[in-house]
Formats: sequence, structure tokens, C-alpha cells
Amino acid sequence: MKTKSTISTVLNIVIFILMVFGAIVMFTGFKFMHGEEVALESTKLGILKFFTFQSNVFMGIVALLFTITKNKSTTLYVWKLIATGAVTLTFLIVFGDFWLALGIPIMSMLQNGNLIYHLVIPVLSILTFVFFERTDKIKFRFTFLGMIPTFVYAIFYAIVVFTHMENGVVPKKYDWYGFTNAGIYVGIAVIPVMLILSYIICLLLLLANRKRHHT
Repeated sequence: MKTKSTISTVLNIVIFILMVFGAIVMFTGFKFMHGEEVALESTKLGILKFFTFQSNVFMGIVALLFTITKNKSTTLYVWKLIATGAVTLTFLIVFGDFWLALGIPIMSMLQNGNLIYHLVIPVLSILTFVFFERTDKIKFRFTFLGMIPTFVYAIFYAIVVFTHMENGVVPKKYDWYGFTNAGIYVGIAVIPVMLILSYIICLLLLLANRKRHHT
């Protein structure tokens, strides 16, 4: 048990450090890889609008709290589940067909800061929560809270889209994920799909965590 706790602490520290490093890379535009530029890449304050950035910062903060808190409460474990679910959503969207449908190659989504935020932190977060933070403190009803980050972001995104829509068309500058490319109603339909996916992710994470907890 102590070994798993130590590994959890180390991995959470790594996650936090990577979050900070990734933010610096994105804010400064520093490139440690020289591959194809990603269509959604941005620098400075522009990165604040992306769910990827927001979810990874959230994950980093929770990881830090998890590291410095000796007696971990149920609330902290629930926040860990929610944060892990948020970065897992980012991971699955990147490696799903979504970006291919927009004509964006997956490898172009894994350059520089995006490599850290789209792949490294999500994978480390999943491994940490599932294998090294086994707990029975999280009740299944708390999995619904995993939809909160997606719901809040959906409200923000919808406000930006609808306040800049002209004749049913939204400039790409204000629809950076291209949800309304196939029409405004298709864009609206994406919201419940993402919410359901967020819930399923958190449910599966908890099931994986609990299954290993009882073995």
C-alpha cells in the first residue's frame, strides 16, 4: 500500500510539472518538436479558450493538491475523478475520428505542448487514478459530477458561438472546434453527446478503480 502511495505521489508531481511546462511552452510558442503545425495550436492568451488547456490545468492543480494532502478526503478523490475524466475526454476526442473528420491528421495534434496535454498527462492521469489511487470513498452517484467541466465549457462555447453568428454562420475564429461546420443544429447536438461521453468516461474510470481495489 505504501509503495502505491509513493508511486501516486511521484506521478502526481510529474503531472503537475508537465502541466506547468506545457503551459509555458504554449504561452511562449516554444517548439521542442519540428513537425507539421497543428490547426488548433495557439499561443499566449489564445490557449485559454481551449478545453484541452483548461482541463489539463485543472488536472495539474488537483494532482498538486493530491500530493500535498496527507489525509485525503472523499471530496479530493471525487475531484481527482472529475479531473481525470476531463483529460481523458480530451485524449479520446483527439484519438477518435473527430479530427480526421475535420481533415486534421492526428500526428499534427501531438506536437510540442499538445503532445503533453493531449497524450502524456491524460495517460499518466488515467494510470495514476486506476492503478495507484484505489479507493472505496467515491460513490457511484458522484460520477454524474464528471459532466461539470464539459457542461461549463459548453455554456462558454455556446455563448461565444451564438453571440457571433451571422445569418446562421459562425466565423471559424469563434467556432474554433468547427462544431457548426455542418450546421448550427449539428453543433447543438454535440453538447449532449459530449456530456454523455463525459459521464461514461467517469463511470468507467470508477469501475476500473474499484475493480482493482477489491482484488
